[in-house]
Amino acid sequence: MQGVCLRKWAALGTMVAAFAVSTVFPTAAHGAQDAAPASAPVQPPPARPIAMGQSISSSIDAGQGRAVEDFLLRLEANQGVIIDLVSPAPPSGGAPTTDATPARAPSSTPDTSPAPADAPMGFDTHLELRRLGAAATLATNDDRGDGTLNSRIIFTAPAAGDYVIRVTPLGDQIEEDELSSFQLSVTALPPAPAPREFTGDRVEGSLDQNSPISESFGRPARYDAYWIQGAAGERIQIDMVSTGQGPGLQLVNEAARVVASNVGRNQTKATLITVLPEAGQYRVRAQTPDGQAVRYSLNLARATESLAEEPGRIGIGETAQGTLNLRSAAKLRADGSGQIDYFYKLYALDVQAGETITVSLDSADFDATLDAGRPTTLGFDTQISDNNSGEGNNARLVLQPLLSGTVHLRARSSRIAAGSFTLSVVRGLPPRGAAEPAAPTRPPQPGTR
Repeated sequence: MQGVCLRKWAALGTMVAAFAVSTVFPTAAHGAQDAAPASAPVQPPPARPIAMGQSISSSIDAGQGRAVEDFLLRLEANQGVIIDLVSPAPPSGGAPTTDATPARAPSSTPDTSPAPADAPMGFDTHLELRRLGAAATLATNDDRGDGTLNSRIIFTAPAAGDYVIRVTPLGDQIEEDELSSFQLSVTALPPAPAPREFTGDRVEGSLDQNSPISESFGRPARYDAYWIQGAAGERIQIDMVSTGQGPGLQLVNEAARVVASNVGRNQTKATLITVLPEAGQYRVRAQTPDGQAVRYSLNLARATESLAEEPGRIGIGETAQGTLNLRSAAKLRADGSGQIDYFYKLYALDVQAGETITVSLDSADFDATLDAGRPTTLGFDTQISDNNSGEGNNARLVLQPLLSGTVHLRARSSRIAAGSFTLSVVRGLPPRGAAEPAAPTRPPQPGTR
């Protein structure tokens, strides 16, 4: 397993090194005197057809340009497929062939039995899937989770059409000690039921080995599918509570692209919060790791904008209870996508010069962050901030103002999350062993930064 990880890092390092070389050595376009004329990019050969239920053994030709081979697969609407890429190709009459042969139905859980120590080593595989003629990648995988260098994609087609399967080595190169042969197998999944409409704000269901199978963060998962209609810019929150460990949520658009996802890892709850990028119908997938039989509930909340809200007021010796939700004020990403970095709530605190104040932000629902500063027309001007000085995922600030005035506190999540919190303000230092006091602060004055 260690050798597999080292080879993956080496492949990624090759990609970084290739970029570094292209930036260190100038080209003719950047004023080099003796640069050779740029050659046209090498185009991959035409895609070879592969039928459902077939396996094709072949070899990657890494002699020139990018090592790549494309295959063309016809899928019907709502048809599920498992695509497996294995290297080296299994022996067939002593050597790999290019003949299409019937594919054996793979187990949803890859074989984790170790290969013999003297087994030949194939290349580090990488799979991509997209619609014919489209640039967007619908699915990709370079590690099917069985400790090998093989890849697997589990996919359900949103519409009938031709799909391109691209086979490449990770990092676009095959090492000298690696075999270039591979086997690509395409296996049909049992027909998945059509998604059900998500009516109201809550649904319940169950998942087991008879449920359709999909992929969740590179691992097989059983799922139920629902559909919702959404508007561009609409805020969506979906909570999944399961009787099993590691529930997952996916929000998939009409082009079969996952626009948001979340997994509960070692918990029994998953929460997905996002802003819909466009109007249309979206599929909600409620997932559980393959091998579990669970019952679950889904809760759906929507909002179109933040509520206009003045900062709350809090004094020394007081405690405020608050909630961050879809209607809370939000810090948007700087990329113009309209997506949210985090929700927050502002509080105003009057302070006197020379006093020591401890402010704590506690939440059992999210990783808390506490900022002190002032709101401006360009956003919040943070002077000091804390994320983990409190116990667990809680935050704590120690304020020692140099001037009397008003300090604004921003109670927020560290990343996009929702839930309840408690903000408390006390005079003096925190208990012994807690965070060290922050540097003395000067309350922001009007017209200053």
